[in-house]
Amino acid sequence: MSEALPSSRDSNEHVMKKIIFFIIATAVLAICVLMPTPAGLTVAGKVVLGVFLWYLIVLIGGCFPLGIIGVMAPALLVILKIYPESIALSGFVNKMSFLILGSLMFGAGMTVTNLGKRIALAIISFMKSSKVTKINTGMLIANLALCPFFPATVARGAFFYPIVKGVNSLVKGNDKRSSVLRSSFLMWGVGFAPIFVATMFLTGGMPAIMLSAVFAGRGVSIGWFEWIKLTIPLIGLLPILFLYFHRFYKLNNVEIVGSREAISSEYKALGKMTKEEIWLLIALFLALALWVLKPFGIDSGMAAILVATMIFLPVGLKYGWQDINKHFLWGTWIFLAGSISLAAVLCKSGVTDWLSQIIVSVIPPHLTPLLLVVLLMLGFQIARAGISSAVAMAACYIPLSISIAPLLGFNVLPFAILIVTVLSYSFILPFSIETVLIAWSAGDVSFSDSMKVGTPLTIIGTLYSVLVLVPWFALMGVPLW
Repeated sequence: MSEALPSSRDSNEHVMKKIIFFIIATAVLAICVLMPTPAGLTVAGKVVLGVFLWYLIVLIGGCFPLGIIGVMAPALLVILKIYPESIALSGFVNKMSFLILGSLMFGAGMTVTNLGKRIALAIISFMKSSKVTKINTGMLIANLALCPFFPATVARGAFFYPIVKGVNSLVKGNDKRSSVLRSSFLMWGVGFAPIFVATMFLTGGMPAIMLSAVFAGRGVSIGWFEWIKLTIPLIGLLPILFLYFHRFYKLNNVEIVGSREAISSEYKALGKMTKEEIWLLIALFLALALWVLKPFGIDSGMAAILVATMIFLPVGLKYGWQDINKHFLWGTWIFLAGSISLAAVLCKSGVTDWLSQIIVSVIPPHLTPLLLVVLLMLGFQIARAGISSAVAMAACYIPLSISIAPLLGFNVLPFAILIVTVLSYSFILPFSIETVLIAWSAGDVSFSDSMKVGTPLTIIGTLYSVLVLVPWFALMGVPLW
């Protein structure tokens, strides 16, 4: 159970693809800069549109590391003299970017100390069963436990990858059924489970933090506890998604002989909790308390930074900055901050207002508000399918939701929350979500089978979110219309 998470890219095999995507991205940017300004769009707007398209294309093509894309895209706005650094790079000083900074520090600490692995194995081991459904239930619960302190879903999937591969090694045989069992277990543990729980916590995934950051720039505060209050009904979606997935793969009553003993052995091998793990666990509980209670008006971002410093207090712990730094996802943070910057300028430049007018103009008239929301969300799902990055999705759709909501008679905040929630359940294509892409590419599930399981999950997630969250928002005092 010690295999590493496989990379979703192979630079040696895809160098030419990256070059082609970079050339296309640069050509699109040049066309946007040099073309006549479209009606309804400003000069700044057309350049921002070009930079955003450049950002999407190089991201889809994997042309650069995420951190480089995150800093280069907004920097292009400065280089092209569209906005000064204070505006183009505003996401790097947004208070919510500090929330992700602290949360990623917690995630690195859980990796260094083995606390994250201990929590995951303890919960799965507690199920005391060799049945696939029981093991997968444990993985889902473990994700719920780790999610508030580990917003990088791919990194959370990495925790479960060696566990899944270790259990899969116990599945003997090369027949189709054995192959499907191994692949389905991989798809659940690494691909779907980390995503299913991410929408319920502000620190559960990047889109929620980005939404909070964009609204913070508009003077609207969405705290950790406020997010839970608005999204708590999503807990009811988990058993529905769980039952459909296991019914599709016919996993009920299926056992993996020896898996219970293997998981228990892996957990016992960790030994007793170290003082480093105990100290980090105290820090996590303190962070949770500060996020919920907000004493002295300390916002979530500053609370995360404040508590993260506990990891480095001189109290005789054996790890230090060098140990944490090895596992800190600096590229993820830079990419997030750059994407927040882009989302802000998309609104400021009028690009999203322009796009919103185009979208609204093709919507059939006289639809009821609920039907309109359902059709919009399903349409956005199709458009979102080609964007595997959750951050890129958020950078695109959060500004769009802010512009389009008033045109449709919707309140902006609940509409934006609904969009990032719905579009987090985008499983139509195996490469629509990064964790699913990694699990799919490492397994033996065909493209068509992935679509067969993913498309219904997408529809279920979309309909449940709309039909349950819309009345819930109204009950919580933030009605959609």
